Amino acid sequence: MTKKKLIKHPPLVEPLKTSSKETNSSSQKVPKLKKHLKTYVKNTKKKYQPQYEKALRGKLSPRKAIAVKCKECVGFELVKENVGNCTCEHCPLHAYRPFQG
Repeated sequence: MTKKKLIKHPPLVEPLKTSSKETNSSSQKVPKLKKHLKTYVKNTKKKYQPQYEKALRGKLSPRKAIAVKCKECVGFELVKENVGNCTCEHCPLHAYRPFQG
């Protein structure tokens, strides 16, 4: 039996570079988004940009991150109606989507 080799995907955010002088945990910096992800955030509606950026950084709870992904999937248009009436049952998040009946 051969083991499958896992594919390592590039991170969504750039790693933090800390100097040896920075040891204080209260001065944590937020990682920068990569350039291609910044364009995704800029191309979303202004209303959803802060949530979308936090989701890409991994700073949202799982429930809120799922909600942002569902909103992105429907193109941020008529969110409650489109996400609540989603017919994409093969999606792994379908059972967890917001705005259900």
